[in-house]
Formats: sequence, C-alpha cells, structure tokens
Amino acid sequence: MMDSIFFISDIDGTIYREKKVTEEELFFLNSVSKRYPIVLATGRNYAMFHRFIQEYSFEYEYCILNNGALVMDKKRFNTCKLKYENQYDITASSRNVRKKRDHYQYDI
Repeated sequence: MMDSIFFISDIDGTIYREKKVTEEELFFLNSVSKRYPIVLATGRNYAMFHRFIQEYSFEYEYCILNNGALVMDKKRFNTCKLKYENQYDITASSRNVRKKRDHYQYDI
C-alpha cells in the first residue's frame, strides 16, 4: 500500500466555532487542499454535513460522519467498511456484565 498524507480536521469546535468559519480558516483549508487531500470529520449525519459544506464551499476529498460510522468520498460513495467487534465477559448474573473489549477496524 502506498503511503499517503491527508489533512484531517474535526468540524465543530475546531474549524467551526461561534457558529462560523473565519476567512483565515477558509484560506488555510483552501491552501492545504492544493497540496494534500482534506478529510473532514464530524459527529454530524450526512444531511447536516451537506448543509455545512454548501454554506462554506469547502474543498474536501473524504468525510468521516456519524462519529466514525460512515466514511465517504466527495462523490458520496462509501470508501470503507466498518467491522465492529464487541466482546463481553459474562458471569453468572446478567447484572454483572462487564465490557471486555471494543474493537473497530476500517477496511479501505
């Protein structure tokens, strides 16, 4: 697999603060997008993300949405599959269930 460099940024509280994206941040992101693919990450769903992108006209290649549950390219194609493995250590009582391990794996 070829090594790749991406610029990855969260949206809310990072580039979108006080209900706006500043001109400086827009300039920075547009400058970076000329050298590296931009990946925008957010807990937002696709509809909320799409409204945000339309409002600010970001150049981006990929987005990570729904707190990581959905990864898409800008053409709205899923770019990877998420495997989720959840193991529990279950003892005699159903009240005594302890989570042993969460494991997320992205296959691109």
